[in-house]
Amino acid sequence: MLRALDYFGSTGERFEPAMAEALALVSSKQDATGRWPLERTHEEALPLPFPEALSEPSRWMTLRALCVTRRAAHCL
Repeated sequence: MLRALDYFGSTGERFEPAMAEALALVSSKQDATGRWPLERTHEEALPLPFPEALSEPSRWMTLRALCVTRRAAHCL
């Protein structure tokens, strides 16, 4: 979900109100420290492994989620 929202947001198009449920799902994954866990590695698409273990807070997922939620906040 996060990956799709990130790709959509990078097009410059406005987030639609119908996307609110998907954005809420992304927001619900944020932990108490404000970070998002690594849920999938997508090893087939990446030449390098993630430095974090599955289910651990991930700096890359957190960065991506913050970008998506920031873009959405300006559009909805």
